[in-house]
Amino acid sequence: MGSVPAAETRSSGATGGLDDLAGPIAESLEVTPSATADLGGGLASLESVRDEIGASSPALVIFFSTNCPRSVRMFPQFVRLASGVSEDTSVLAYSTWPRDVEVLPGFLAASGALFDATVMEPWPPGEFGREMAGVGLNVGPQWQMPLVAVLGEGGAVLGQWEAVSNLGAVESALRAGGMLR
Repeated sequence: MGSVPAAETRSSGATGGLDDLAGPIAESLEVTPSATADLGGGLASLESVRDEIGASSPALVIFFSTNCPRSVRMFPQFVRLASGVSEDTSVLAYSTWPRDVEVLPGFLAASGALFDATVMEPWPPGEFGREMAGVGLNVGPQWQMPLVAVLGEGGAVLGQWEAVSNLGAVESALRAGGMLR
């Protein structure tokens, strides 16, 4: 079993030196070939992600990436929050970085996640917002990760947060929607 290559990072210049955080975390992950195969070997289309979200309410949804320092920092909070949702609430996790196929199984295991995640294929500019509008999410042409949404019964959007680092508001929306145990 070998080490996974370091994740590339996206630098906006506004993260205060945190861009290097994801690389060391990804370097420490060990991924077995069988764990990688659990992802199905392919990438999910934007349309299939939209359809899954639309058919899975109530739901706690996250769009993240292991090469996004904010996502990596916040992910343990998300895992703790996801572990407390009611049995009828779906937890839907989507990585937006195709190279996460290589590291995601190890990342999920290291974080203690009890849910699966799907790696999405790249999409044309503007397409993400158009597709997510179909499930009630309001995503502009330039959005920031992680993006977390809470969808109540019938798919009603109870809350949506971009560049979220503290999940207190997400927890409040889940509580208000009766989606926590």
